[in-house]
Amino acid sequence: MIPGRLQPALGVAAVLVMAVLPIGAHAAEASDGEPRRIIAEHCVRCHPPLPDGAGWMLLTEQRRDRAAWASEVRRMSEAYDTHPNTDERRVLLDYLATAWGPTPAAPATE
Repeated sequence: MIPGRLQPALGVAAVLVMAVLPIGAHAAEASDGEPRRIIAEHCVRCHPPLPDGAGWMLLTEQRRDRAAWASEVRRMSEAYDTHPNTDERRVLLDYLATAWGPTPAAPATE
């Protein structure tokens, strides 16, 4: 049990933390970190990040299903001599098909 005089301080601290860290912020960063690293390594010379950081030029202008993304990644890899390894390709396709699939991904909820 928390002593009565500490309860208001803990309430203020909780509000401050919630204001600074939006719900799901850390989860989104963690889930996007590896795909963003792969894109930076293999794609960014032709697809720089958008100014708002919400996607990449040309890369995220169209929504595609996983098969279409796989075809596009294969085509780009061959045409521009950039070859993500098998694990990177899987992570990238999972990300693109979820975040940039035919239907926008639902916002994270907690």
